[in-house]
Amino acid sequence: MSNDGKEQIDWLSDQIAQAQIIIDGIHNGEKWFRSHDGNSTPDDVTEQVLRDYQRQVDMNLVVLEKWLAKSK
Repeated sequence: MSNDGKEQIDWLSDQIAQAQIIIDGIHNGEKWFRSHDGNSTPDDVTEQVLRDYQRQVDMNLVVLEKWLAKSK
């Protein structure tokens, strides 16, 4: 495997790990809020954040599997 290929795999693995930390936090009760200008009460966007990060992990795992298969 080329050095560039290993760096890409490492980078993608790091992205997956970082997203998984956020997902795990939400599963452990963390809440995410987004405030808009002029809105005194921030909106709870926890479910949206969870969906977005889970989708990111799912897509990155597919790419990672393809990269790993090519590296064999």
